[in-house]
Amino acid sequence: MYIYINMYYIIYIIILLIILYIYHIYHIRIKKIFFNHIYIDNNNYTLKILKCIDDNDWSSTRAKYNNVHEHTKSITIIDQKQNILVDENKYYAVFDFLKNFINKYKGELYTVKIVLLPKNKEIKPHIDGIRNNKKYNNYYDNKDRYHLVLMGDYYLYCNNNVKYLKEGDIWWFNNKKIHSVKSISDRISLIFDIKH
Repeated sequence: MYIYINMYYIIYIIILLIILYIYHIYHIRIKKIFFNHIYIDNNNYTLKILKCIDDNDWSSTRAKYNNVHEHTKSITIIDQKQNILVDENKYYAVFDFLKNFINKYKGELYTVKIVLLPKNKEIKPHIDGIRNNKKYNNYYDNKDRYHLVLMGDYYLYCNNNVKYLKEGDIWWFNNKKIHSVKSISDRISLIFDIKH
């Protein structure tokens, strides 16, 4: 009887450990099924990355081709085809942060941009990959979008929910649903996509 009861406890503990391990590995993916935004972390890379930014690298191309981003400037670090478009030595802190993020959360890195949105400006409501109510790109179908707030603070709206993002925060949000941004102060974010 005593050995029989102990076996049940051992099996119960093993099953519990397996469940905890699976949740630890997949908890962010599980939450994405139920939520529009997920707070990931707060980190100390913001100053290191801000120091890397060269004002000569800012571009208005994103704003020119997509009017929802009309107030933004950006620096494309890595494009959708995974081409590195900047000097890796100059932007070492970005690559260091991303390497650590991938090591911790797993996945394959795709687009990486540093995006500036001036104070009291907005990025209009949109769904990534859709323009004029037509899907123009399958790129976003299997990728997750993350924001690391490098400077400033802003509201991120997603599917009629709103979150306040501040310097140092890392957030996932569902860019496959209608989303928009309203800046409170000058906002600079590192925006990156990961295929899990």
